[in-house]
Amino acid sequence: MTVRIDLHAHTTASDGLLSPSELVDLARRAGLSALGVTDHDTMNGLEEAHCAGQSAGLEVVPGVEISTSHEGVEIHLLGYFVDRNSSELRAQLSSRREDREERAREMVETLCRLGVPIDYEDVKREAGNGAVGRPHVAAALVARGWVRDRQEAFDRYIADGRPAAVPKPVFPIADAIALLREIGAVPVLAHPGLLKRPELLPAFPALGLEGIEVFYPKHLPDQQRDLLAFARSHGLVPTGGSDFHSSAQPAALGSQPVPPETLDLLRERSLGRSRV
Repeated sequence: MTVRIDLHAHTTASDGLLSPSELVDLARRAGLSALGVTDHDTMNGLEEAHCAGQSAGLEVVPGVEISTSHEGVEIHLLGYFVDRNSSELRAQLSSRREDREERAREMVETLCRLGVPIDYEDVKREAGNGAVGRPHVAAALVARGWVRDRQEAFDRYIADGRPAAVPKPVFPIADAIALLREIGAVPVLAHPGLLKRPELLPAFPALGLEGIEVFYPKHLPDQQRDLLAFARSHGLVPTGGSDFHSSAQPAALGSQPVPPETLDLLRERSLGRSRV
């Protein structure tokens, strides 16, 4: 029997469209053996996902995707086998969510000045119980009829460099890596093939990075080959996943092939390092 895993997926706890239970059910129906739940800057969906996974007979890998930066470049950092009860990580993620809310408020104010008025309550409504992010601002623009879809909202207004864009607050990747390692989690660089400055990549292993996301839907074959070679030469775990948010996206949950031994390699890293 072929073992299939997907180590990168989001729920309504951040900007996904499925609840944690719904995501686990979809993973079960897709034939996955393990699912990494990696919401943006929150662990609020992990308890529900864990319980759903136990009922479904599917391993849920507790994770998170943290928004960080390095030399002015935004970088997403995945953490695997996080302790969802860690007070240190929860405090930091709470700060990140507050930053997200303030950023969304600034976008709303800028859009109003541009003659494209929406209310912050519209954005909160789109986010539901999840962490507020740009996709919810985009959804509010769609709901108000200012754009046809979320992509147009990004392209016209809120993507980096567009009129209503607001920079993310700085959280150094070195600090995020250190925090994850301190609580026994495994820090992994998310979708490195999308880095705006790929020349930064060689600096990260020295900061304590333990893995990079090699197998990713938007990585070209040459990128995947080079990233796999980089991982092997630096002793990093090559990970992967679909970065699933909803069934409307091109990459379906479980569609990205990921070597099944990846999960054991991550688990070994986590178990092999005691808390500092």
